[in-house]
Amino acid sequence: MKVLDGIGYIVVQLAGSYTAVSLVKQFTSENLISASGPSMNDSNRYFANIMNELSEKTGEVATGAQGALNMSGILLEALFTCGLVMVIFGTLVDKRSTMTKCGGLFVGLFVMAGIMAIGPMTGAAMNPARWFGAAVQSGTLGDQWQVYILGPILGGLVGGLVYQYIFMDRDQWPALEDKAEAAS
Repeated sequence: MKVLDGIGYIVVQLAGSYTAVSLVKQFTSENLISASGPSMNDSNRYFANIMNELSEKTGEVATGAQGALNMSGILLEALFTCGLVMVIFGTLVDKRSTMTKCGGLFVGLFVMAGIMAIGPMTGAAMNPARWFGAAVQSGTLGDQWQVYILGPILGGLVGGLVYQYIFMDRDQWPALEDKAEAAS
């Protein structure tokens, strides 16, 4: 993939995220949105309380809920994005996989597990574009952006590199490069 193509994909994903949230906001009442579950601020407060309780139990001095929230949030988002990328590689990319026909099911199940596991703590974005539209619409673009940009990018890179260089056969490496060149 060429660098300009990659930038184009990122811009289109961000625009799509913003457009989707705008449409949901336009066609959904505010009461329905607020009644659908805890707001991100409630989730962040919940996560900060968990982090403070853990620091009290372990005897470590808390460096502030915001700092703990950001570092733990980055770690959680990176961990689950890494897992998501590895599931995608393992079911849809790797030629040895016998599960390509139902790979989408496994990807969806992993996303669901991620939402259930870290959703209450970080919102389980696992993709910067998923977070972007909602953050712009709610006016919280500057709040904890590190969690939703750094976490998924680092996790995606680690997941892709680990799968390619540890789990994937070496004879598949050129095939990935050929696919990338053919797409560009």
